[in-house]
Amino acid sequence: MAALGLRDRDIAVLRGLLTFILPHKWDQKLMVYASNSTLQARCDGIDERTLRRRLAHLCAVGLITRQQSPNRKRYVVRGVNGEPILSYGFDLSPLRDNLKRIEAIAEEHRTNLLQINVLKALLRDRLYKLCGAVFRPETEDAGIARFHRMLRQKANIPTLESAIKAVENLLGTGEQPIVIIGDTVILTDSHGQNVRDIQSSEKEYIEELPIQANRQTTIGADQENDVTLIECLDAAKSAIDFCEQRPQCWSDVARLADQLAPAIGIQPTQMHRTREALGERGASLAILGLVEAFARIKEPNRY
Repeated sequence: MAALGLRDRDIAVLRGLLTFILPHKWDQKLMVYASNSTLQARCDGIDERTLRRRLAHLCAVGLITRQQSPNRKRYVVRGVNGEPILSYGFDLSPLRDNLKRIEAIAEEHRTNLLQINVLKALLRDRLYKLCGAVFRPETEDAGIARFHRMLRQKANIPTLESAIKAVENLLGTGEQPIVIIGDTVILTDSHGQNVRDIQSSEKEYIEELPIQANRQTTIGADQENDVTLIECLDAAKSAIDFCEQRPQCWSDVARLADQLAPAIGIQPTQMHRTREALGERGASLAILGLVEAFARIKEPNRY
């Protein structure tokens, strides 16, 4: 429709005209002699003025042609044997003769749409990596906001390609991979090791506890019920997919959470308040949990 300059009403009128064509006469001259009132009934009951405008537009586009009679009526003059001598009405033969061309236009449109979706996905990926890199002045620049708007608006292929190139130039070597520092935890991958998530039927109302007590019961590394590193990594599969290397200690998890927080809309001030309330490990677990539930929630920053 966009490539041919058509609207939904044009398609409705064209579909109504085709209802007058018998299948066994598809290879003949495709003439429609119906009056406007009959066409209105076949075209979803549109008003006559709209019908006239859409018929004129279809003629201008070249999908149909109008054979005008001297008295501006639509009819056919037949011979003795019933063969048409004169035909006045709308001829749909151009539509049939240009089917291959129309199919080619549709295929080209689908290809361009697919390419635009791919380029938008690449641009979204580069912007995500830029948010995770140490590029705060650049990421807050008005140009970057314009790139974010491209993901929500219509954009052509050259514009998206130039935007991707611009973001990649900003990235440069600024993207910070996860660097393993400090003491590492030796992880085993033997077949005999089973990690199970044990769910308790007793509900815990952690939000009703004071902040200090909350920190003591959830953040302490020596607590018996504390989440282990292995349990955390097994539960945060979506977040781990963004790592170039699997985290080996809680410092790596905290660094990963810092990189993922801007991508889900968590502002630095919010992250700072979260660390004050839950501690470093609690804030990291909160971010990883929001990443896992990102597909089911609309505004992660409200959590």
